[in-house]
Amino acid sequence: MVEDNEIYRFMSIYEFYELFFNKKLKLTKVNIQSDKNDGIESILNNLVSGISPTEYFSLKKSFDSSRKCRYITCWTQSFDSIAMWLLYSKNEESIRVKTRLSKLKETLLNFTEDYSCWTQWNRPTENMVLIQGMESIQEVEYKNIREVIEQIRRDISEFKKKNSQTFEIDPNYYKGKFIEDYFTFYDYLSNKYTCKAPIKDESYSFEQEVRGEVYAGLKVDEKSENDWKSKNDVERIPVKDDLSDILGSVIYAPVNDDFIEEVCFDPRMPAYKREVIFALFNLEQIKITESPIFEPALPLLSE
Repeated sequence: MVEDNEIYRFMSIYEFYELFFNKKLKLTKVNIQSDKNDGIESILNNLVSGISPTEYFSLKKSFDSSRKCRYITCWTQSFDSIAMWLLYSKNEESIRVKTRLSKLKETLLNFTEDYSCWTQWNRPTENMVLIQGMESIQEVEYKNIREVIEQIRRDISEFKKKNSQTFEIDPNYYKGKFIEDYFTFYDYLSNKYTCKAPIKDESYSFEQEVRGEVYAGLKVDEKSENDWKSKNDVERIPVKDDLSDILGSVIYAPVNDDFIEEVCFDPRMPAYKREVIFALFNLEQIKITESPIFEPALPLLSE
C-alpha cells in the first residue's frame, strides 16, 4: 500500500460528529463486531505454529480473549460501492469520509505513544493503556475461512495418524526422529497457512478493507515503574492479565485538523436532512462530493 493512498469510511452522523467536532476517531473492540470471525487469524497462527493446543474449548477461550483487547477502525479502498452504502447506511443517513493512509498511520502511532503502557505511571487517572509496536494498518485478505480450517485440521490429523503408524513399526521412533519430523511438519504448516494480515471470509471481499488496529490493556497495580520492574521479568509487558472484560466497547484516537479531506452524504438522503446536517456541522470548509451510484444512467444520453 502506498502511504498517500486515499481511503474511505462509511459512518453514522454520531460517529461523524465525534470525528468532525471533537477530532476523535472511533476504534471498536473486535468482539462486538457483527462478523464473529473477526480476529481469527491470531488463533490460526498459534495453531499452525504448534504452540496452542488443538482442543476446541482451549482455542475458543484463546480466541475470545484475544478479541477483547484488540480495537480496530475499518476503512475501504473502494471510492463508491452500492454494497457499502446498503450495508453501512441502512437508514440512508450515513456519511462517507475520505482521508489518506498516511494520516491514519500517524493517528495510530501518536495514539499508542500517548497512551503507552510503558508511560502509564505518568497518567494516574487513566486505566487503559496501549501496547506500542502492536499497532498496524493492513489490507485485509479474503479467504474461505471454513475451508482453511478444514485443511489445517486434516493436515494435523494426517500427521498424527502417520506418527501413530510409524510408532507401531518402530517403538523407538519417539526417542529418535520424532522431534525432527515434528518441527519439519509445523514449519510446513506455518509456511502454508500463516496469516500475515487480518483475514475475513471471502463473502466480504467487496469491502476492500484496510484495517487499522491497536492492542489495549489495563494498567498494573504497582504505583511506579521501579516497583513493577522489581517484581516482574524485564521482557514482560506491563498490563494486567485476564481483565480485558473491563475495557470499554470503543475507544477514541485524537486526529489532526486536516484528517478529513472530503465527505459525501448518502445519495438517498432527503434534501431537507442534508441541509440541516450541513448547517449544524458548518461544513463550508470541507469539500463535499456527490455519489451518482443510485441514479439512472440513461439521462446521460441526452446531455
